[in-house]
Amino acid sequence: MLLTALMAGPDARDPLTHGLPAFQIQEPATGAHPLRGIRIALMPPSQHPIAVDADALSALADARRVLVDLGAEVAETPFPFDFREMMLRNGQIIAAEAYAMHREYIEDAAQPIGQYVRARVLSGKGVSAADYIAALQAHAQARQAWLAWMRDIDAVLTTCAPFGARLLADVDEAATPLAAFTRAGNYVNASGLALPAGFTAGGLPLGVHSRIDETVDRISNGVHVGNVYVNRNQIGAVVGVQPFGGQGLSGTGPKAGGPHYLLRFATEKTVTVNTTAAGGNASLLTLGD
Repeated sequence: MLLTALMAGPDARDPLTHGLPAFQIQEPATGAHPLRGIRIALMPPSQHPIAVDADALSALADARRVLVDLGAEVAETPFPFDFREMMLRNGQIIAAEAYAMHREYIEDAAQPIGQYVRARVLSGKGVSAADYIAALQAHAQARQAWLAWMRDIDAVLTTCAPFGARLLADVDEAATPLAAFTRAGNYVNASGLALPAGFTAGGLPLGVHSRIDETVDRISNGVHVGNVYVNRNQIGAVVGVQPFGGQGLSGTGPKAGGPHYLLRFATEKTVTVNTTAAGGNASLLTLGD
């Protein structure tokens, strides 16, 4: 309820949201099955736009099991559009509009722009007006199909990232794999929530992007991670080389290999003995060698 409220309706401090209608959500039922009657669609694996590794699939299965235990009906339901076609159309729109906005300097090699970002923006240079208009029409049709499809569904459950943290050298940035699932939500103007933060054995911290202090406080206090990064990149450590410590191995507390690492495995115990009560001479303890 709290996280849904954070995403729902207009934001008093964000003028871009002032025209949005107020969103009303009913309080969940009480008892052992508070989600009884809630219908959740699960994306069939055959529609995954990219291969999903074992850690992400395990987190997805855990989420499904928890939702079912709480009373929700979770069923595999084919999505109303093809993800690969959607990615193509969305890519054309993004590239064309990005090039129109940045064309004055995007080809200037002296500008501090990443090579993959530059390549994606420059691809918009080759998008014709006809292709751009066709992509916008497909976009509008997809949104209408999405709204019609969601009339009998309360929420959608899918993996967010196809894999956990890995070395940058192992990621094909030209393919933008991390946006394979989240791009669909943006494409149909849907709101989304990505949880849990840190589903791999190595752990992950939580990243929050918001201009509203109250929003940051409410989210960071409600999610069980040890390290929360606000409006910045998340970590500078090397995955697989510099292990994390702290809650959920997400970054706080003594790091593996650090000067306080062994203290994590120790239980402090203090024993105090009254020497004089046992008949001893306490003054002997003050004698020098």
